[in-house]
Amino acid sequence: VKINVNEDKLKERARNRLVCDKSGYHVFARSEKLQPGSPCPNGDGILRERDLDKEEIFNTRMSEYKNRTVPGKARNY
Repeated sequence: VKINVNEDKLKERARNRLVCDKSGYHVFARSEKLQPGSPCPNGDGILRERDLDKEEIFNTRMSEYKNRTVPGKARNY
């Protein structure tokens, strides 16, 4: 199954994603009220950015996807 998603939209979503450091719950979008260091809206903990969502890591992951996963480019390992 191939899902076609605009890479800029994926990057924007990753940049705005925040996770609760205790539960790992991560459906929070950065807003005026929800910023890194804010209390988690659901339960204990503090909102943090995920390392996986940092731009450098995001770009590496996208490159790996394009070079190793995209149909027609995937290799048998």
